[in-house]
Amino acid sequence: QRYVDGDVVRQLVLRLAMNASFQNAPFAPFLPAVAVAAFLCGSKPGLMVAGLSILSVWLVVPPEASYGSVLRTLVFIIFSAMIVTVIAAMRTFTDDVQRLNETLRGSEEKFRGLLESAPDAMVIVDEHRRIALINARTEQLFGYDRAALLGEPIERLIADGYQAEYLTRLAALMGDPWPDSTDEAIDLLGIRKDGTEL
Repeated sequence: QRYVDGDVVRQLVLRLAMNASFQNAPFAPFLPAVAVAAFLCGSKPGLMVAGLSILSVWLVVPPEASYGSVLRTLVFIIFSAMIVTVIAAMRTFTDDVQRLNETLRGSEEKFRGLLESAPDAMVIVDEHRRIALINARTEQLFGYDRAALLGEPIERLIADGYQAEYLTRLAALMGDPWPDSTDEAIDLLGIRKDGTEL
């Protein structure tokens, strides 16, 4: 029969290639296992998988005792150590980032708690003069819900006659956040949701 099934040919070629690669690089199939073990379980399991891989190659399918096989074993040990070290560094970095995020979240919650408990109205704006944070007292005084003010320009809460002076002082403060003068407070009239001034 002249016709040969394509799947049979592909399987035969794949098997021959794997046999040849296993003889030339017997440790190559074990490197992904080392990486997975180190990534999921840590450095010690990754090194343990590397050691078991060496044992399995030398005991189960012993390579010919030659300089080349010893060299391949050393190369595998070096690559395994590099993989485990890089993954351990990545895991440490990820843990550090998670710890910092938790600390930041805790600090932010404390700050928000202090902001909410302040007896005065407090409005915090970003560098674009948009309202970033307010406290409950601000909602009470101005008559707005928090969601209605967040992201809005600060001018929404300042009476028309005072906006120019405020914006001038704010621009100066943005340019020099630590001015020498201690007399930086200014009196303003605010405007409530119903249009009355305070």
